[in-house]
Amino acid sequence: MPPITATSDPPLGGSSLLPSSSSNAKRPSIVKCDTTTEANKFIYDAWAANYSTDIRDWGYVMPEKVAQLLFDKKYCLGCVCRCNFCDTEKCNPQAKKISILDAGAGDGLSGLALRDVGFDETTAHIVGADVSPKMLEIAKERKCYDDTKVVDLNKPLPFAKDSFDCVTCVGTLTYVDPNSGVLDEFVRITRPGGLICYTNRTDKLDGWSEVEEHLDSTGRWYQETDPIGPLPYLPKNEEYGKDVEVVIALYRVLDPE
Repeated sequence: MPPITATSDPPLGGSSLLPSSSSNAKRPSIVKCDTTTEANKFIYDAWAANYSTDIRDWGYVMPEKVAQLLFDKKYCLGCVCRCNFCDTEKCNPQAKKISILDAGAGDGLSGLALRDVGFDETTAHIVGADVSPKMLEIAKERKCYDDTKVVDLNKPLPFAKDSFDCVTCVGTLTYVDPNSGVLDEFVRITRPGGLICYTNRTDKLDGWSEVEEHLDSTGRWYQETDPIGPLPYLPKNEEYGKDVEVVIALYRVLDPE
């Protein structure tokens, strides 16, 4: 893959590009990235060509863990009964093709994981959305999405109400303002009984707890499982190591009526 080269400084709030194991390539320092859309678009557009290689070198496996968690729940999509059968065909066997939004799709690692675990083209329509056009170009080449769309998660999402059976958001909320309304938007575009699954860094959890609790207390969603983790996030990245880990959250959307 060609090396990343920075043609200009990143916008205010962005990250610097740091040398990687290759003397010519560069890897970004992302641990202190904020929620500035333009800054993060700059970083990921510049990093796109080397992203998968770099992040796998750092020990990143969250796409696979989230995909498996959702696949284990495939029979209970659309269920709002809170029964005890939500891991079997007794609950709600899927006769229809399900629709999944992968929010923060990047270069398609999560899309590939969803396909590989069993959400193939005959059973799932998957849309990949990301702020970085360069990352999405690579995702398109990987053919893991039925459609892709450039989307800023800090703004209202360009999808109709009840558009999806599932929303995944893996390794992305770090770069989104908790007060942006993105979780409300995930609920809005997910059909009642659908699932929302996302990861969040342990050093960011407090910033999101108020929004999560509000959606629960107002009957918009409920926690399908206890948070999973903390788990290693980027264990081979010296900026993260054991200090910054990750938690997987899984919520089921309720019918407000």
